Amino acid sequence: MGCKWLIMSIEEYAAMVKKVIERINQKTFMNRILVAPSIKFLANLKNRIQKGRLDSTENQIGRYSTTEIWVPKSKFVKTSAFKAQGKGSITERRYIIGIGKTGAYEISKGRKKVQISSKTGERNRYMYLQNGYKQLREIQGMWNGDVDLTYSGSMMQAYQFGKSEEKKEVLIGFINKEEAKKAQGNEQHFGKKIFTGSPEEIEAFKQDVFKAYTNFVSQALKGIYGSQDISEA
Repeated sequence: MGCKWLIMSIEEYAAMVKKVIERINQKTFMNRILVAPSIKFLANLKNRIQKGRLDSTENQIGRYSTTEIWVPKSKFVKTSAFKAQGKGSITERRYIIGIGKTGAYEISKGRKKVQISSKTGERNRYMYLQNGYKQLREIQGMWNGDVDLTYSGSMMQAYQFGKSEEKKEVLIGFINKEEAKKAQGNEQHFGKKIFTGSPEEIEAFKQDVFKAYTNFVSQALKGIYGSQDISEA
């Protein structure tokens, strides 16, 4: 006559799982379940923008402008690429003084376009670029095809992951207002969402959270945490 061994009934197992779930507080949920998926989510989002050059709908962000511009040396990342020059081959230097929108005195005419601060009187030479921002990137050896929103790199570096220990939640966003304004300006300029997760990224995040959650419960049930109270994790 054979023997039957009943280790645990489904009801007993369900009761154990319920106990584990009841002991998971918000801090545990944040640190052991949300953190890793959130970091991965941010990495995927940055890769989409900088390498894929796609917006939140997985479409091309845009193309770099070819409208003519005058650029001061301070706006160059690679300053050795800057050469003060004006539009065309005009050699005569006649300057017309006027008040700009910023309150600075703008002087423009001839080979160079300079700006004189109304406070200091300092002159800043400009470089005329016929093909606009696209040319600005090109002469500095930067990618100038589809928009990747990376120039100095400061904006994407400021887009970070963080934790609020007080509110027991994870956060993804910009760490300073200046870079946040840049991001908002880019979304307004191109007329599309860029810094929010795409449907695919959000779904992947949910799946990663679910995996982290089930793994945590499984480990707790196996006694990996020993006598440690997981509610204090």
